[in-house]
Amino acid sequence: MYTIGIAVPYFGKKPISYDAWEATAVANDTIDFYIFTDISEIKDNKNIHVVNCTFEECRSMIQEVIDFEICLESPYKLCDYRPTYGLAFKNWLKDYDFWGYCDLDVVFGNLRNYFTDEVLKYSDRCLENGHISLWKNNQKMNSMFKYYEREGGENYEQVYKSPDSFYFDEQAGVFTKCLINGVQFCAPVPLRDPMAHRDKFYYFNENQNNQYIIYWENGKLYAVHPDRKVELCYAHFFRRKFKAAPVCQSIYSIKIVPGLISYNTEAAESDFDVSEEKGYSRKSRIQVVKGNLKKYGLFKMISRQIWARKSYRYIQKIRREYSGRSKADENGNNNNTNL
Repeated sequence: MYTIGIAVPYFGKKPISYDAWEATAVANDTIDFYIFTDISEIKDNKNIHVVNCTFEECRSMIQEVIDFEICLESPYKLCDYRPTYGLAFKNWLKDYDFWGYCDLDVVFGNLRNYFTDEVLKYSDRCLENGHISLWKNNQKMNSMFKYYEREGGENYEQVYKSPDSFYFDEQAGVFTKCLINGVQFCAPVPLRDPMAHRDKFYYFNENQNNQYIIYWENGKLYAVHPDRKVELCYAHFFRRKFKAAPVCQSIYSIKIVPGLISYNTEAAESDFDVSEEKGYSRKSRIQVVKGNLKKYGLFKMISRQIWARKSYRYIQKIRREYSGRSKADENGNNNNTNL
């Protein structure tokens, strides 16, 4: 079995979702999680290993693998540095076949159902989003963040010298570098299925009156409706606001409904109420714009919108090129087989 180690730096206050994350991480007992944190309430638990450190100490570990002065002023900016973790945290990750990173506002299903040995054997990277992503532990992948784009995208110097967040761990950053440099992604784990992320997944698009809840039991995660149940790799809370019920001593099930994470409770008919008062609550578009305006100012916000549009177009272009190369390789392999 291919070994997997996942690094999770997190500083400040223990998130409300942590107990749910912890229960589902422990259930994936063949994967090791390393939490770099200053939060005293977070403890070792079986395959969860706590590395007690300050944010400044974590920053120093990352600085050691970058040959210029980095700008890392707040924990939120750590997301941009995730592609460096294979080098920055090599003392903990060096002996694993794959290393990775993940969020703490997620719950996992049975990850080995998706990250099978057959999948990992032919993969350099699994999943492109930052919610959870695996990287093959070799020199090429560990240094992928340093690779340059040919004609666009973001390069690590400008990202790591800026206090702004560029989502460098996702599509507009290392994902395009991976596509350009022939990185093999695991095809059996698609980008938007099987995970729950945005509202459209909870409704599955076929009928917006069918709201799905998230339910975890016996190590497996599901999106559940009274007449349908779909198994998931993971679910991401995506800035949704939740309260959490008191944690039971032994967690054998987790239910996530609009506004509440509860433990050891069954799904009820009222959980599927899709009224406005009970819908999944997230920041509105207006709230997001106001927040960005306050954070960046008008000029920088406009500049970042332009950058986002350019990045999106660039990613689409690279996707098409990558798809064309993949099809050509497949045809070539088929031709060789026929010979």
